Amino acid sequence: MRKKIFLNFVSLAILSSILTAVLISVIFYNFYLDSEWKSLKNTAYTISSTIEYAKYDDFQYLINIKKKNPNIRITIINSQGKVLFDTDIKQSQMENHLERPEVREAIRNGTGESTRYSTTLGQDTHYFSVLLSDGSILRISQDYDNIFTAMGSILPGIIIIALLVIFLSFFMSSLLSKKILKPIKMATENIDKIISGVNLSEFEIYDELLPFTQAVNRQSLEIKKYVNELKEKADTIETITENMSEGFILIEENKKIVSLNNSAIKLLDAKDDKNYYKESFIVLSRNIEINNTLDKVLETGESKEILVYLSNRYLNVYINPVVNDEKIIGAMLLIVNNTDKYMAEKMRREFSANVSHELKTPLTSINGYAEIIESGLTSKEDTVKFAGIIRKEGNRLLELIDSVIKLSKLDEGFVKKEFVFVDLYEMANNIFRSFEVAAKEKNINIIVQGYHNKIQADKNMMEELLYNLIDNAIKYNKVDGTVNVKIQDEINSTILTISDTGIGIPKEAQERVFERFYMLDKSRGNKSTGLGLSIVKHIVEYHNGSISLKSEVGYGTEIKIKLPKIQLENI
Repeated sequence: MRKKIFLNFVSLAILSSILTAVLISVIFYNFYLDSEWKSLKNTAYTISSTIEYAKYDDFQYLINIKKKNPNIRITIINSQGKVLFDTDIKQSQMENHLERPEVREAIRNGTGESTRYSTTLGQDTHYFSVLLSDGSILRISQDYDNIFTAMGSILPGIIIIALLVIFLSFFMSSLLSKKILKPIKMATENIDKIISGVNLSEFEIYDELLPFTQAVNRQSLEIKKYVNELKEKADTIETITENMSEGFILIEENKKIVSLNNSAIKLLDAKDDKNYYKESFIVLSRNIEINNTLDKVLETGESKEILVYLSNRYLNVYINPVVNDEKIIGAMLLIVNNTDKYMAEKMRREFSANVSHELKTPLTSINGYAEIIESGLTSKEDTVKFAGIIRKEGNRLLELIDSVIKLSKLDEGFVKKEFVFVDLYEMANNIFRSFEVAAKEKNINIIVQGYHNKIQADKNMMEELLYNLIDNAIKYNKVDGTVNVKIQDEINSTILTISDTGIGIPKEAQERVFERFYMLDKSRGNKSTGLGLSIVKHIVEYHNGSISLKSEVGYGTEIKIKLPKIQLENI
């Protein structure tokens, strides 16, 4: 430190002397330059007032002035920029001067001036022009050493002064550094004790430094306490935010991100390997609706709530301003994933609408035929026929209600788990026999492949599953088609595959066929409830299995189900 102070004193002294010399030189140079400018202008005005009465074909007066003042150059230029006379160069050798800045300015304002630097001479040339009454221009110029040339002439004096200052500063700096550092050295030797909070009376300290050391001692203890409190709070907040499923973001008023958690990054579908601290919010999310709403909150200070559909998710975004001393200093964003809620609400509305529609159709038919019979105008044959229709529609209504009840029980988990060992191969063969008549009508060949393979399952549900799948495979098959039922054995699971050569399912409908009441064929002749595949999916999930579908329009459909052999919760 002593060496540093010593060098600083020396450097300051040298720098001060150099700057002083330079500044004095600049001041005198500017004073000299200003004086010369005034002299040049006065000469120009004097000459202009005189030559107003002279003839332009006789420039002897100007030549005499040049002889008396060899440093100046006099030029006469007409209004078109042609040089009529010049004291230094023949006018025939000179180019047009109309575009010279001092000439243009004189034509426009009456007088003009400019300075140009000559790299050849290393000098500045000052030009001053005056507009004469007949429209011609008088220009006077003079060369001056520029500031760098002038500084070069006084450089030896500056060097001599600098050397004297260096010599004196070495001597003075050594004395001053020792004197200044003596009391500080005593305090620094005990600085660790001061910071640690030891009683200051235990060691000697200069009276001049006692208030300082006391303040350091006191502030050190307070800072340690404050830092510990801040760290505890920061750790608590970080733990809470990082364990939140909701997204949490804090931004400054300029939309720079101060803090965010991993949930926010995932919900906004941003890159999780990037550090977003002090990045603009638009780097995290380019969603126009969120950014526009954020701008409004920062502008107006009003809290906003918006619903955004982003990456197949419904996100509720709550944006609140952060205010300090009635000034908006940022905003806080809370992002909640309510996809399940909105999808459940959507499914509930669709389910209610579909149930209402499906119940209305058979009930309308039943009421219509019942009213005809009630009128007493039907014959015995028609009464029997209408009664048969009423019975079929009634059975369809009961089937629909029964399917809805099954789905509700599966959804709510009210079905009692009664798992037994079921042979899928044997069950498939038995169910196949009940479809022989329906298969013969379309000349469909049903093939059951595989081996006797037992799994732990609910027998009634497995029968319902196979019945629905084989029924669909026949119903939506082509004449002379094929239905193939295959049971494959794996170590811990059984694969059930049912494929057909039917009409197939369009790509855009493949994700929806397992929805309730979704029907590809919505014609009046279709008697399906649209619940079969939905029940199949629920049964598979109930048995901890998985289901997948492959289909191509015109070539058929394949549904593959993977079921565990043993249900672990029942062991």
